[in-house]
Amino acid sequence: MNGQEFIARAIETGSVFDFSIGGKLALVEKKITLDYIEEIQGRRGARTLRRDYGLFEATFGDESEWVCRSIILELHRLASMPDLADKIRELTGVDLAPYTAWTDVEDELQRLASRQPFDPSTVTQEYRTYRSRKTGATVHVIDDPSSERGVYPGYGDVWSLDIVDPKFL
Repeated sequence: MNGQEFIARAIETGSVFDFSIGGKLALVEKKITLDYIEEIQGRRGARTLRRDYGLFEATFGDESEWVCRSIILELHRLASMPDLADKIRELTGVDLAPYTAWTDVEDELQRLASRQPFDPSTVTQEYRTYRSRKTGATVHVIDDPSSERGVYPGYGDVWSLDIVDPKFL
């Protein structure tokens, strides 16, 4: 699977590597064999656990079961960390490029049978944001024409993809 297909499927399903909001940490440990950095914050009974797997970060709450509350697909990291793409390809078969143009993801979404409708896009000084209330996915696309590809993605490229419970959108 290539990068634009991977991103389009994440938007369509609200999941990354078959893991989604509401999933328990025990499940992610079975499905995802990537190395991670872990951080626990807060007071006992109200703590959160964040795991950073390089390509994505997952945040968990409800420490009795550690239930996933959000996933952030950090696609911008691929431009400055070529080893990350190699590791993802070896472990998952997903072939991610250093940059992914939003137009390529849109084409892939058109190809998929159940295209997700987006809310009207939001434009800030730096990003265009596309949100699907159906799956909880929010895509951030670089909207600064002076941004060029290099250590980071450039104009028209996907920066990141956030997935949260749709009821919070």
